[in-house]
Amino acid sequence: MSWGLIVKKSDAHRCGMPMNEAVTRIPPGRAFLLHFSEPDRGDWEEVLEERSRFALKKIKELGPRLRGSMQMVLLMHARMNSDDGSHERCGFFLAPVH
Repeated sequence: MSWGLIVKKSDAHRCGMPMNEAVTRIPPGRAFLLHFSEPDRGDWEEVLEERSRFALKKIKELGPRLRGSMQMVLLMHARMNSDDGSHERCGFFLAPVH
């Protein structure tokens, strides 16, 4: 797992951010998005595996072909959603498709 920042290329250049081998470029065009929101069980490896399999299954069912790497974008990780102090994670998978 790695951490990153989503930013438009023009904004990265404007802010002086380096564009090197650590940058993953998402090509313009169509994309498949799979949003998720669920209780945070704390097991990231399991969630990545489950959600990745589910996203790839849905892409296959719908017919588009992948044309790049699928990325998981975490929007929030520690939102309090109840009086018992439980947490929720939400975000989406982004997969460029043909």
